[in-house]
Amino acid sequence: MTSTARQPVPLQTGVVVRLNSDAGFGYVRNETGDRQYIFVFGAAIKRAQAGKLAVGQPVRFRISGKDRVDELVAA
Repeated sequence: MTSTARQPVPLQTGVVVRLNSDAGFGYVRNETGDRQYIFVFGAAIKRAQAGKLAVGQPVRFRISGKDRVDELVAA
């Protein structure tokens, strides 16, 4: 039997374009500027990193098939 394990999608680079800390979500735009994705603090990043985020900040992120950020790393 062969394994059908998927390789993880590579991290993209981009910037935080909108941030609503009170509501716990924000948006990032990819480095080419042609796509914008939503992220939710609890789902995409650890709470410790949420306080480090600011609009315009460079980040690395991984998206799901639903165009939502699964993982967000503050640069």
